[in-house]
Amino acid sequence: MIMKLEPIFKDKIWGGTRMQSVFNYHLPSKTVGECWGISGFKNESNKIINGPFKGQTLYDLWHNHRALFGYKKGEYFPLLIKIIDAQDDLSIQVHPNDQQAKAYDSLGKTECWHIIDCEEKASIIIGHKAEHLDEIKQAIEEDKVLEIVNHHPIKPGDFFFIETGTLHAIKAGTLLLEIQQSSDITFRFYDYKRLDNNKERPLHINEALDVLKVPDHAMTTKMIPTYFDARFEEVNTLKSFQAHKHGDFITVIDGKGYLNDLPVRKGDFLFIPSNTNWQANGNLTLSIAIIT
Repeated sequence: MIMKLEPIFKDKIWGGTRMQSVFNYHLPSKTVGECWGISGFKNESNKIINGPFKGQTLYDLWHNHRALFGYKKGEYFPLLIKIIDAQDDLSIQVHPNDQQAKAYDSLGKTECWHIIDCEEKASIIIGHKAEHLDEIKQAIEEDKVLEIVNHHPIKPGDFFFIETGTLHAIKAGTLLLEIQQSSDITFRFYDYKRLDNNKERPLHINEALDVLKVPDHAMTTKMIPTYFDARFEEVNTLKSFQAHKHGDFITVIDGKGYLNDLPVRKGDFLFIPSNTNWQANGNLTLSIAIIT
């Protein structure tokens, strides 16, 4: 049993229309920044669009059919997978860990990025140059935040793992796949003084400083599978798999073909239940994420 999920689109001030041309999505606006493909939030959960659970949501399955996930424990569905289209720079931000996020009735937000495509000379921000918190506070007071953060050039296929407490930002011209803990808590640290409805968007400086790692110079380009793991599979002939004990969560990054007898194409999101044997055929690039 392979379930295809209906994506959820999110308008963002920094979003655009690139997902329409790349993935042939029918976008609801010209400022779509995020496509949530695997989400189990109570009021923002993907619908199943095929098979015996058609019409139910991933949230429904997590709470009513836990056997599909190998009886994984936990109140919250622990994974969120999305495609992000940054037509403009995202805010420089930071996320809390599990312990810190309890105050917000949420999980923490460890995440990783796979660069699907980007403009020439595109970059991202991960980490900062400061050795002490006072240097961070001074940079805020003197409006020199952009001078202390670390800018890294990117290219398609690059991978970055971002732990909680790390300052980071996706920058303009970047299309990426984000796999993260199921959390939507973001502490906005810097936002380029841009306006939304003629007002600067609110910052969360105190909250950010409370969770920020100092120092934080390192950039990690390998997965640390504390909460989830992910790998990428190139398929150009018939290939057999067995789903993880808690299920496989699939994003079709490129190509078209079949998973078992279900036709799939780039931009599709799928859930394969616990320990299911399945096959992929065609010309496909797949992201396969699991809950650890």
